[in-house]
Amino acid sequence: MAEYVCVKETAALVKVPEGVELMPLGGMSYAYLTAMPFIRDEGRVKPGDHVLINGAASSVGAMALQLAKHFGAEVTAVASGRHRALLQRLGADHVIDRQGTDFTAARKSYDVVFDAVGKSRFAQAAPALKPGGIYLTTVPSWGIFALMLSGGQRGGKRGKLATTGLRSESDKLKDLHVLNRLLEQGAIRAVTDRVFPLNQIVEAHRYVEREVKAGDVVVAMPVAQGPLLLAQQGVAVGA
Repeated sequence: MAEYVCVKETAALVKVPEGVELMPLGGMSYAYLTAMPFIRDEGRVKPGDHVLINGAASSVGAMALQLAKHFGAEVTAVASGRHRALLQRLGADHVIDRQGTDFTAARKSYDVVFDAVGKSRFAQAAPALKPGGIYLTTVPSWGIFALMLSGGQRGGKRGKLATTGLRSESDKLKDLHVLNRLLEQGAIRAVTDRVFPLNQIVEAHRYVEREVKAGDVVVAMPVAQGPLLLAQQGVAVGA
């Protein structure tokens, strides 16, 4: 964490849309640049698809939920039951309480299963996929690597880990312009659980590690003093 960072002129940076608050975007932009490639490019989510998002109350999960709805899917959100109302406000058609129901018990129900928190495995989730369906995860494991090295599919169902952080700056920049349009349309919104000042960064990480948050935890940077005045900004902690 730092108050300032030096970036190239060609870095993935865009101006915040008029009338949109800056602070929440510190967390939202990270989640969006992870969720969008999974939902749009890997899952190829389209109208009528049935999509399940495991960890739907996480930073990436909450964004993936909104994007899947934007692309016209019927979305099942898996999270702690205490987040039910939030997930419904974000557009979830169905909410599964992870503490009471195992989503992998479903059979041939989903076109896409996106594990935004990496708590499941392809072998567990595959029965819940329709024929030709795809399982996506944000967390690397030997199992998903082995599957991808062997062709990426088993039993007519696919699985993939996407390294979204390694995409080119130009691809990220294009998607940030898309993010601005979505914000202006009101198609998606930031979900901020808590904001911590920079001098409470340890407490911020401890809170994230408790795995009870919904959406983003943002660290607020101090406002610059002197001849260079900058608006207060935020950065995300955890996913």
